[in-house]
Amino acid sequence: MMQEEGCEDTKVSKAIRLGKKPDTGMKPRSMKLVLETEEKKMSLLKKAKNLRLANEGRWNTVFIHQDLTPREREMT
Repeated sequence: MMQEEGCEDTKVSKAIRLGKKPDTGMKPRSMKLVLETEEKKMSLLKKAKNLRLANEGRWNTVFIHQDLTPREREMT
């Protein structure tokens, strides 16, 4: 995914699954990625809109958002 975005040099410091493990048939849990710098984060967020258009829809169900609070995640 990072290669599709042109961010192959970006290092992920930490990857965390958010929320409780879902029952079968529910949408997958969100994932929080901690990047090495604020600049890398902003670069990835700016390029995120192009992810769904890349590679013939391979990533069309993946969404990249700024970190949300638990309440904000429930509303989405």
